[in-house]
Amino acid sequence: MLVGDLIMAVREAMTDNPPTIPAPTGLTLTPATVAGGTIPNGTYYIVATNVNLWGETSPCAEQSVTLTGGQNAITIQASQQTINGGRIYIGTSAGGEYLQFTTGQLSYAFNLTAMPVLQGYPPTRNTAYLPDQDGDAVSAFTMFRWINDALKLASQVCGGLLDYGGVGTVAGAPQVIAPGLWKKISSMWYDGYPLAMDDNGNYFRRNAITASVLSSVAVSTFNNQMMLEIWPQPSRSAALTQLAVALQIGQLTATVNSSANFLLTNGFVSINGEICSYSGLTGNVLSNLQRALGGTTQALQPIGSIVQELNLFWSGWREYAPNFLPGTSAQVVPVPLGWETNLFEYGLARMKLAEQNVGDYSKLNESFKKQMSDWYRANKVAVGPRQIGDQTSGLEVLPNLGGGWVIP
Repeated sequence: MLVGDLIMAVREAMTDNPPTIPAPTGLTLTPATVAGGTIPNGTYYIVATNVNLWGETSPCAEQSVTLTGGQNAITIQASQQTINGGRIYIGTSAGGEYLQFTTGQLSYAFNLTAMPVLQGYPPTRNTAYLPDQDGDAVSAFTMFRWINDALKLASQVCGGLLDYGGVGTVAGAPQVIAPGLWKKISSMWYDGYPLAMDDNGNYFRRNAITASVLSSVAVSTFNNQMMLEIWPQPSRSAALTQLAVALQIGQLTATVNSSANFLLTNGFVSINGEICSYSGLTGNVLSNLQRALGGTTQALQPIGSIVQELNLFWSGWREYAPNFLPGTSAQVVPVPLGWETNLFEYGLARMKLAEQNVGDYSKLNESFKKQMSDWYRANKVAVGPRQIGDQTSGLEVLPNLGGGWVIP
């Protein structure tokens, strides 16, 4: 699900669609002879459209071309306003285009060497909307703010998003600031060793005590930021290096200048603020990356970006605090499948509130929260006791093996 998908779901429901990209212009058709060309002789009529992630434009002015030779092809060119490509529709009568061909280029001449086989008809209206722009009633910034609020509220109702987070420690420092806000931290590790959950009132504060194996962790501050306190104090600082090669979107290996001070071969890093896990460390290469954890966004990370080992890391339920702005419609919203069918209802509620219709706002808002609550109960992820074998000898539960195994 993209941010723009949410924006368009709300705008379509309240009939406040944003502007669209324009149709192609300057369509030209030229007969061509190309080896392997198989288009039969005859006269052909063609229109073209532009396509983006949310729809297709109306067609451009129709053009025709007549083929009379052998190894026939048609050279097609038109202006191109979008990087998402375009579509060509072709037929044998004026206004009778019935076959569709999708192309990634309209601004460069290309040869159509065979008749398309996919049936398709030109659209009758422009639906290639631009979610990053204003509608007639609601501005783009307002719409994005509503979407951010919907995601925040949904994560609160659903108990948070199950995720990983982490920070790099400083030798001798007992407190760290956790990125984001977490409703519950279920497990935590320092340099790979698990920590117990404790109360900071149990910590000895007379003087500093450092260790390579820590005992416990507690939440000391929870306001606009969350501070964690660990006991004893860590004996080492997290490794710090830089990217030796730019990290592309979708790339699952990262090459760093030096991995000499990295301790784990299965750990976590922050690459220019993007939190990633890795499960392989060979030489200076971190492999098997799982990217954009902890509420961060996957992005192109340039050469020289700071790479920090996150040797204090945890698993838990994170509150979602997105900051989507106009211009980010093509970004993926990292939420579970099923949320997209409910989130748009909150946008409708805010529209009713903007109209001073408090009654409808309250009903839609409560309906949204109920739907998210129902989704949470129906899709709650849990690891609990599982019975092994028959039920004739009673049950014994060992609670620490992956959530508990039931042994007859």
